[in-house]
Amino acid sequence: VIRLDRLHEFAYNRLLIIYRKLKEYDKELKIVNAGIGAYEKFYASHTKKKSKRVTDLSKKLSKAMGLTDKKGNSLHAPEPLGRWKKRKVTIEKRTGPK
Repeated sequence: VIRLDRLHEFAYNRLLIIYRKLKEYDKELKIVNAGIGAYEKFYASHTKKKSKRVTDLSKKLSKAMGLTDKKGNSLHAPEPLGRWKKRKVTIEKRTGPK
């Protein structure tokens, strides 16, 4: 399924669960990295260019609501990236850095 659709979240999640239960952490890490890469590429390519006024208002609103830091960087990753990055840290703690 992942070969046909690089953004099939359910397929990634099921593979992660299977590899976790089989205690094959290297394969789990490989899948989580592939999923993170696919979604980061997707989100980076789908940002539309907006007018300067809309961009400025969006930045001010995000900062006022506490969604960005002082430099304007987002504090929260869109799902499933946040969950997968957290799992990646857990896998790396378990197996050691590669």
